[in-house]
Amino acid sequence: MVPVLKLLNNAREEKWMENPGEIQKRVLQNIVQKNQNTLFGRECLFRKIQNATDFSTYVPLSVYEDFDPYIRSMISGRENVLVAEPFSAWVETFTVEGAKLLPYTNSTARGIQKAFMRLFATDGMEWRYFSGKVMAGLEEMYTNIVGGKPVGSLSSLHARTLRETPQLGTVLTPSLETAVIPDAKRRWMEIAKQVSRQDVVCAVTDPVLFLLFLRKMNTEYSQVLPIPDVDELWPNFSLLISDVRINPYKKVFKSLLGDVEFRELFCPEDLTVAIQIDEKGYVPLYDQNFLEFIPVDQWKTMEKEGGTYREFEFDCRTVNTVQPGREYVLVITTPGGLYRYITGDIVRIVDELHIEWSGCVDWKMSDVLGAQEMVLLREIVRDELQVSVGTGNQVVAVESEPMRSLFGFI
Repeated sequence: MVPVLKLLNNAREEKWMENPGEIQKRVLQNIVQKNQNTLFGRECLFRKIQNATDFSTYVPLSVYEDFDPYIRSMISGRENVLVAEPFSAWVETFTVEGAKLLPYTNSTARGIQKAFMRLFATDGMEWRYFSGKVMAGLEEMYTNIVGGKPVGSLSSLHARTLRETPQLGTVLTPSLETAVIPDAKRRWMEIAKQVSRQDVVCAVTDPVLFLLFLRKMNTEYSQVLPIPDVDELWPNFSLLISDVRINPYKKVFKSLLGDVEFRELFCPEDLTVAIQIDEKGYVPLYDQNFLEFIPVDQWKTMEKEGGTYREFEFDCRTVNTVQPGREYVLVITTPGGLYRYITGDIVRIVDELHIEWSGCVDWKMSDVLGAQEMVLLREIVRDELQVSVGTGNQVVAVESEPMRSLFGFI
């Protein structure tokens, strides 16, 4: 078995950021070739596709509703519909229109493993992860079963994937047996028992859940467990990784845990598109997904003229032809069965390597409103958490009805 430290060195030495154009060509060819005999691949003549131009000719731009019939067919048990590759679970994401399900394939899982290794490798503190523990598993692992396969959030599936990686499994905490406990109260108490006795140096989690957990560690759990104050709990804690934007929470985490670094996964529509390895922006995972970019001005022209994304002739760009400083609507093709999928997110090209999120297109505003409600709930938690000077930096928070409703805690 390759030790974790060597894996980190290998991740640093990989050429995944060099020559993105050539890497993207190979990624597209691989996705098309693997799935040319699927129902979708036959309908869109994958066997004729040789390059990105052919791809845009034969495969239409799509949103989730266009894939919904295929997803329903997969739920009913039909195989080889969107992807030839088997998949072990469904990723569930919520919008105001309802839940969306996407297949969580083996390729998706491998991509997540690579993404996290790259985050650890570029942080510059890999020795800590070799000797300490990485905490993951606050989210409920699975919510239900659909079509004979478990359904889970992106974060929970990420956590399970990392835990089942032989090399990383030795450094992740809590144990898988604890992480899959369905009852939230009992699961969190068992997590508290484990992590309070370990040298946790990193957490992969939703920041709100983590803040709630820290509060419970210093209030409820400390009444029955020998838990020190938050600032003494994990003296080597140094990195927090999240698949949501973490800026609103940086100050409170630094107040609680000291000198902490923060890294994000860029996950529009719960699709892992890019990772933050420095402060310049996100670096797309060029070797995992095929990316296209619709100039925002063309999208606005379509909306002004009353056109549709299926009919309008966009000049879709690839990584070779985008311009720094310009904004584009993001389109993604994944090994998990989404082809030319319009995420609705607008990204700005920072430089030849980095992108940053800059908004959403108009038709996605209903989703944004839902997201704003979530942000409001997050703000409630942030505002209610305060460092009490002179009392050992204990976390003090008022129980909130919105938060109890959201997370199911009494």
